[in-house]
Amino acid sequence: MLKRLYVNNYRCLVNFEIGFDAMTLLLGRNGSGKTSILDILHSIRRLITGSDRVGEVISLDDMTVWLDSKKQTFELSVEGNGGLYDYKLVLEYNEKQKGLQIDSESLRCNGIPLFDFLKGEVDVYIDDRSGLHYPVDPSWSALTITTDVNRSGRIEWFRKWFEKLFVLSIQPQNMSATSKSESVGLNLYGTDFVSWYRFISQEYQDMIPVLFKNLRDSIPGFASFRLETIGDSKKLKVGFESEDNPQKIQFFDFDRISDGERALIVLYTLIIGLKDLGITLVLDEPVNFVALSEIQPWLMELNDACGVRDLQDHSRGIAQTIIASHHPELMDYFGIDDCRFLDREPLGPTRVKLPSAELDGSLSLSEVIARGWEHE
Repeated sequence: MLKRLYVNNYRCLVNFEIGFDAMTLLLGRNGSGKTSILDILHSIRRLITGSDRVGEVISLDDMTVWLDSKKQTFELSVEGNGGLYDYKLVLEYNEKQKGLQIDSESLRCNGIPLFDFLKGEVDVYIDDRSGLHYPVDPSWSALTITTDVNRSGRIEWFRKWFEKLFVLSIQPQNMSATSKSESVGLNLYGTDFVSWYRFISQEYQDMIPVLFKNLRDSIPGFASFRLETIGDSKKLKVGFESEDNPQKIQFFDFDRISDGERALIVLYTLIIGLKDLGITLVLDEPVNFVALSEIQPWLMELNDACGVRDLQDHSRGIAQTIIASHHPELMDYFGIDDCRFLDREPLGPTRVKLPSAELDGSLSLSEVIARGWEHE
């Protein structure tokens, strides 16, 4: 579970720190930094999973305009696998190369060093001592190729945690019904959902009946899915029952049903990811396409999925959801203890502020925020 994020010199985030729980709601006016937090997590995930160079995920334009420094600092604290992992990444603009590169990168577990990457040289530790030393191109994260020389599996566990970090801004209108291969994750907009569903349906077959039940309760007439072979691809079809004849099921291509129905299908399938894969799910405005009556049931399923998954097996981690939203239903469901209020003065840095308003129950949290009273 992601416990802490620290950022310096990234857009409006200057010497910024925020903590997270098993369920956390990010609140704040437009321009307060909510999307910047999600972008950082998505960018670092891309860097650590080895799919992109530094300059492909973060640019010089992402540096804070009113600072002179050409260095950016990112820190994450992740709880799981029997410890607290502290990861630090410092980027520096290279004038000669005209681009960003890694100045330093490090990983600690319970304060014990696992690896350090400084000025293009990596040290991997065994019992606090350097056990392996080699050069790495500073335009790539060293964590992508670093291995545990003492076979503890801790570096590998941390790397796999990033593979299970899903950062999503769901865009159902751009989702395709066809897929050429399976995928263990989703892209930023969830447009490759069918590829991920193919993976889920194969690896977690016992959860599909649960998914279908939730969808039947949420989408009128929903019956089931069918994956149809089209050449070297698979097409996802969604079946609906006929009102006149419940035994008759009519199938439609996934991209032919409504945006709201596609969004609900993705949201409920993500519950499987939380329960069985132990993912950390970061969502930007997830209920934009969902009707009011459909939000509360999904939130209840989400709440049941988050938290400690197995007290005896620490390697399985903690399922977690972080949501950025303006929606009043989410505000009132989460409540003040699970909310983080982001506040920013014009042309100033973002800060996490506790609401100063007395929430005595006469007004809901969404009503307080709608009136702008949360910091008065």
